[in-house]
Amino acid sequence: MKRKYRVQEYENWNRFIRRSEKFLLSKESRNNLFWEVGPKVLSSKRNQFYVNVFSNGEIIQSAILTNTDYLLLSDGTEKSISYLTDSLIRKKIIINGILGPSDVCNYFVRFWSNYIKGNALSNKKFFRIYELPCKGKKPFKKEGTSLLTVGTREWPRIRLWSMDFANTSSPPISKSATVNMARGMMEKGDLYVLKQKGKSCAMGGFGRETPNIVVINMVYVPVNERHLGYASKLTHQMSIIASQRGYHSCILFSDYMEKDNLYLKLGCLEVGEFTEISFS
Repeated sequence: MKRKYRVQEYENWNRFIRRSEKFLLSKESRNNLFWEVGPKVLSSKRNQFYVNVFSNGEIIQSAILTNTDYLLLSDGTEKSISYLTDSLIRKKIIINGILGPSDVCNYFVRFWSNYIKGNALSNKKFFRIYELPCKGKKPFKKEGTSLLTVGTREWPRIRLWSMDFANTSSPPISKSATVNMARGMMEKGDLYVLKQKGKSCAMGGFGRETPNIVVINMVYVPVNERHLGYASKLTHQMSIIASQRGYHSCILFSDYMEKDNLYLKLGCLEVGEFTEISFS
């Protein structure tokens, strides 16, 4: 039987997510950015663009236009992207770039380039997404190991660590933005420091969340404390806290693309590669 395809737009985030959430949850880790970007677009006064591609009545692709006119793509297929790009061209939607699962972004670039001549690619960023299951983990019993919520007393040290985290990211990120992010985590009670016999050894915090998953962000270990297992202890303890909050998994992003990745050593599962591409 020949499949029937159609593209449907939605007036706002609320209508879109009611129709799309089941589909997005089927690949929740790969689609995690939708739950952060969508409400931000809803609260803005810009022109909004929310769309689903259907095949025989089932959603096979979702996309929304962010506040910076980047198109956020869900997990999808080559066919779904072909229908999506056709719709964008017909409506003369202007986009500054795309972000989403790498394979889907590559499909989009190929179809988009066929329509828009001379629309060159500029910056490309790659990240790997890792998932750390939360269930069944028990706290470390080793004496002297503890995970504490960061407070004002620890803030001067954490502020310096945040700046070093920004400097050592690849590529480096804004120190002021990273410090502000850390402060926001602290104010919400979502920033933690690992202590070993009273000594501060590592930090990490909870970032955005989806219905069942929370992001562990800003995992940092000082240079002189690395290779001692502190990152493993930190993420292990944070996954227990996430489980207590009702999440079944944590996800982590890494901009280091080598296969011998720290997160794999921590017991994480690689669930995909994420790409951000700018159009010049």
